[in-house]
Amino acid sequence: MAPKKKQTSVVPMDASATARKSVTADAEPSKKKTEAWGATTSSSSSASVTNSVAAAEPTVGTDHRVYLSIPYDLCGLVVSSWLVPTVKRPLRGVKTFIFAALVQTGVLGYMLVAMWTADPAKSPCPTPALLQLLGLYIFMAAMATELNSVRILQIALVTTKLKVPGGPELEAGTSRKLVMGKDLYIDVRPSSRKQRYLLALAPLTELVIEIATLCIGSLYLVVSESIEDLILNAVAVNFVTQIDEICLHAFVNKASRERLSKYLVEQKYGIEDGDTGMKNASAASKRIETLKEYMPFLVLLLASAAVAAGQVYGRFISTTQEATCTWYENAS
Repeated sequence: MAPKKKQTSVVPMDASATARKSVTADAEPSKKKTEAWGATTSSSSSASVTNSVAAAEPTVGTDHRVYLSIPYDLCGLVVSSWLVPTVKRPLRGVKTFIFAALVQTGVLGYMLVAMWTADPAKSPCPTPALLQLLGLYIFMAAMATELNSVRILQIALVTTKLKVPGGPELEAGTSRKLVMGKDLYIDVRPSSRKQRYLLALAPLTELVIEIATLCIGSLYLVVSESIEDLILNAVAVNFVTQIDEICLHAFVNKASRERLSKYLVEQKYGIEDGDTGMKNASAASKRIETLKEYMPFLVLLLASAAVAAGQVYGRFISTTQEATCTWYENAS
């Protein structure tokens, strides 16, 4: 009996190729969708990471803001106590600031009364004009170094971030090298617009006192009765601007004073420490620094104007018989 042959089904080549093409065609769209979804997810995740890093570490180049130290005086202490969120008593230093402002106002008031009640028969310009010019120039130059109210006013109104510079620390691992730690950025205490305006009253008060000291002190030097009085009064008037700093050291604890040097505050205008080329400075900050180069000439102009006003009043307006105004010789 002959063995039966095994029957096998033969698929035509064209039908098998057609089936493989249909399967491949159905798989390709899903593969493309998967790759597209993966690319979208990767880009969105990288974008979110970039945004989070940018939010955690603000850069200077985006808004041209820099981080500078707080001025070391009572007004700076008042503003920093409110802005630093870790301070439990945000009104720390307000009473001491008010006391120092009252003392400064009292000294300036005494100067006005002394000039108002002076003997009308005395000469309005008893000292030589050149010595007056020298005394006024030294006094105004010293005043220029104490003008911190404008910086503190900027801090009170626009600061939103605080910076704690990183200090030296040991590197993790086996090497244990000494490296610089990362800077820490924190938000200031949440404040409404009304609270910011109330906070700005402190630097505005200091600004008014500085302007009053400049005007009253200049007049007080011009009417000094002798050369010795002119020198002593120049030192005494400059002392008025240092009363708040003396009160800061005398009546404020060390921990609060250390806070002024611990934090750097965000400011819109200024030059950061170490930025000698002013690469991160804004155009406005560069213009301000350029104007500071002309400050000696501006101070000389103001001092000359004050001396010239005294000479004009003593020579042509005053009816005092002893009005012997001179340029370089002492009045007899």
